[in-house]
Amino acid sequence: MELSDRNRDILRAVVQSFINTAEPVGSKTVSKRFDLGLCSASIRNIMADLEEMGYLSQPYTSAGRVPTDKGYRFYVNNLVEESSVTIGERHREILVEEFRTRLASSDMNQLMKEASKVLSFMSHNLGIILAPKCGETIYRKIEFIKLKARRVLVVFITEEGIVQDRVIETEDEITQRDLIRIAEFLNAKLKGVPLKDVRRKIEEELREEEARYDRLVERALRLYNQILEMERAGEIYIWGMSEVFELPEFSDVTKIKRLFKAIEDKHTLISLLDTTMEAEGVRVFIGSENPCHEMQDCSMITSTYRGRERVIGIVGVIGPRRMDYREVISIVDYTAKFLSRVLRKG
Repeated sequence: MELSDRNRDILRAVVQSFINTAEPVGSKTVSKRFDLGLCSASIRNIMADLEEMGYLSQPYTSAGRVPTDKGYRFYVNNLVEESSVTIGERHREILVEEFRTRLASSDMNQLMKEASKVLSFMSHNLGIILAPKCGETIYRKIEFIKLKARRVLVVFITEEGIVQDRVIETEDEITQRDLIRIAEFLNAKLKGVPLKDVRRKIEEELREEEARYDRLVERALRLYNQILEMERAGEIYIWGMSEVFELPEFSDVTKIKRLFKAIEDKHTLISLLDTTMEAEGVRVFIGSENPCHEMQDCSMITSTYRGRERVIGIVGVIGPRRMDYREVISIVDYTAKFLSRVLRKG
């Protein structure tokens, strides 16, 4: 059923009032705070109609109304859009300053950790960053550092400037001199290859090298194949539980436990974020729209960010359904574009 302009105005007023106060909204509140040219009785009747249509609910008798998931969804799809979702100049200045002072590191892992802090600081909710999966980036170089016995520190550097390291144990002991030669060979063969295509490239090279019986090259390729077996899913950075504790919605111990369970199970959260990689731009999941049961008391706003050639990660904010969607959408969008600019520079 199409909402009239009057119904839309009342719905917007109720959503904005509830976002600001976390208290059920009555007709007198709407009448005082919004210049709608309607008396309290008319507003009350329209709110009753909106409740009947499923956009509002009444927590208990004689209380005001609160938005339902359907009401928030209509607000996000229509009313926020009508108001032009662009970050305000004051917030832009604050964001730029935060990025300048806190994201100066050339270490991409540190940058993403700090970006999650900025998201939380600006939105007063949970800031989340899904870092690029190894396979989504482009190979630049690899370095090997001998530790002791057969243990070797492996350092990956991608074209986007992302640094990943891990310790592996080799089948036999390798000298540092041979490790340097192995790195030189791999860097010559693999530079510029998307990491998701490296396994195929390695298998092709192994077939060729087995025919030539070059022991060092064979060790290099088998060593890298061993590293690929250890490839990790994208790291996820989460910041802001202290911010969430301050929100009235999470004074309920049951709700905070559910949220804790959701973010502690990083595999589930990563899988959920992976589903948003397909669609570029900002996406909003409200309450029951979240596939993760433990997050159905929350809303999640995400956006993709890009490397030089493709979408490689996600930035987002998780908070109560009563979040300031207009502001948080702008913050998430700006952060995603900032990371994209940094990673394209490499």
